Amino acid sequence: MSTTREELIAGLRAVADFYEANPTMPVPIYPDLLVSCSNITGHGNDRDDDAAAELVRHAGTLLGVEATQSTAGGWDVNGKFGALTLRVYSTTHERMARYEAASTYSGAVQPEGGAL
Repeated sequence: MSTTREELIAGLRAVADFYEANPTMPVPIYPDLLVSCSNITGHGNDRDDDAAAELVRHAGTLLGVEATQSTAGGWDVNGKFGALTLRVYSTTHERMARYEAASTYSGAVQPEGGAL
């Protein structure tokens, strides 16, 4: 499912209205809104790393901050809106393949005395 711009805006307003109407609702210490440009440009082998990087750099231009490239090849930019951080990032196809390969071992090793 893909979120439209209008759905995002309505959801953000609904969360703001909810917090305003419920002053006892706990607030996150470090509220973040994450935008993965890698998922916008495709999945798996269809991922377009260059297009994702360009989207992150474009977001940096709109936010007035410079995007930075990680040692793993992805890109990252953060914008602050009061206490909220808007993080726009990309992850390369190669980096995701390494992560997914490492994740295949999840649950294979258990500590003595039982499950986690």
